[in-house]
Amino acid sequence: MENAAMAAYLKDVENNTRDMTADRLIKEKFNRTETKDTSNLNPVPIATPPETQPRFKGENRQKILDDDRPTKPFRKLWYEALSPEGYTYYWHVESNESIWEPPEEGYMTFAEQQEEAKEQALQEELLQQLEEEEAVANVDVLEEKRANAEREKLKELRKINSVHTLESENGNGNENRNEKAETKGNEEETKRPYRRDCTIPVKSHPYGPWRTVEKTETKPVDLQLPQQKQMQLPVFEKAEPPPPVQRTFKEKTITQVETGDSDEDAKPTMFKKRKIANKNVRKRLTDD
Repeated sequence: MENAAMAAYLKDVENNTRDMTADRLIKEKFNRTETKDTSNLNPVPIATPPETQPRFKGENRQKILDDDRPTKPFRKLWYEALSPEGYTYYWHVESNESIWEPPEEGYMTFAEQQEEAKEQALQEELLQQLEEEEAVANVDVLEEKRANAEREKLKELRKINSVHTLESENGNGNENRNEKAETKGNEEETKRPYRRDCTIPVKSHPYGPWRTVEKTETKPVDLQLPQQKQMQLPVFEKAEPPPPVQRTFKEKTITQVETGDSDEDAKPTMFKKRKIANKNVRKRLTDD
């Protein structure tokens, strides 16, 4: 009976992702908290009891977490393309492999490729706009710096003029000169127009400006080596080849022509006798 009950319990656990006993305990605890008096101003938050999980609950929970987890965007490496003859084939971006049948991993269709190209064009436009805004901001910053420098110069001029006026008041006979200098300075300040520098700032060179290459002439170093005496070698003239030898050929005249028609003219045949006296020849022992 215990084995049958355990098998039924395990079957219920496999069908339901949560534990039934834990759900029952949680519901009872929740009903108890509702019946309590709620007159306290700062109620203490009720801690829910830990959920009792069977040994098979971990796998189901891991599956649920894996299903709820957002999937990463899958990049398709196969692209659909057209051959010059009009046939569709599929091309791999990284390995440059081309096949005729559609791959199992999936591929980028023509419509998806057009959408991707549009997105890339939009990104390039946004980047260009950002670069233009940065250039305008840099121009404004440089203009502000130039205006601040001019203001500082004007402040220094006013200080110098004020010092001159004080000296003229203390001295005698220099009042008119100081007044003229002040009026001239004020006129120069009023006449000076406000010019805005609209030029594009020059980019900074992190490695320094360009410089022409200068070739430095090095003086020859005297190694103080001993001087060698040069000997005059005899000059040999080119030998002429000897003249070619002229060969002379003699002519042999024949007084009589032997035809061999008559018997008298024919000579008897002779055989050359071999000389075997000097050779070591074994003699026969028996005369048979």
